[in-house]
Amino acid sequence: MSGFASYRRPVTYKDYCMQKYGLKNKWRRVFICCPVPTSEEKIEKVKDYCRYAVSRECIPIEPFQYIEEYLNRLELDQEEAVMEFAMQELSTCSEVWVIGSVLTHEMQDALYWAGRWNVPLVYFDDFDDGDEEEENDE
Repeated sequence: MSGFASYRRPVTYKDYCMQKYGLKNKWRRVFICCPVPTSEEKIEKVKDYCRYAVSRECIPIEPFQYIEEYLNRLELDQEEAVMEFAMQELSTCSEVWVIGSVLTHEMQDALYWAGRWNVPLVYFDDFDDGDEEEENDE
């Protein structure tokens, strides 16, 4: 077949970086699904959740911790913008870690979309004990 170039699979940015920097694909992105932190104590607890994820070779994604600060500066509709940003982040994660037994409205929305996108859920009964309770692939 003259005149046709051979087909090469497009290289994704992730594949490019993996090849260029010799990275191994061992770290996975996990969405930390917990109540929105409203006090300094709760913010510290969310940071503990993220540190725990890093100790398990995961990249923690917890948008509620930091995005609201930037939205306040831009004067955008905070709730809608935060949820849109969070769902964009959730769509790129390989797992959702559900922390605690109380589900807020935001957490319920995230779990709904995780189910629609077939993102596995991992439940933690209480972060203080550090044990995974169960995994649910709904």
